Amino acid sequence: MQKDINILWTECQQILRDNLSPSAYQTWFAPVLAVQYVDDVLVLQVKSQFIVEYIEENYLDLLSCALRKVFGPQVQLEYRVLMAGSAINVPSAPVK
Repeated sequence: MQKDINILWTECQQILRDNLSPSAYQTWFAPVLAVQYVDDVLVLQVKSQFIVEYIEENYLDLLSCALRKVFGPQVQLEYRVLMAGSAINVPSAPVK
């Protein structure tokens, strides 16, 4: 039986929480929601493109490691950015 996406994302968040300062975790990962996981593609919802860029520049290795550990080595990451009442999908750098 496959685990629920929210349970899996909670496991990833715990790994992130254990490896970041409380303020870094609260700022960059606490508000992120896992909204879809289909065909090994995980979609994370974030509030702005700036958050996507900051996570990619500063925490991609840690995030990728957590995702691979919880979702498996085949996981791919995309972001859904909320934009004035709508959302756009933004592909991520490949999960290493």
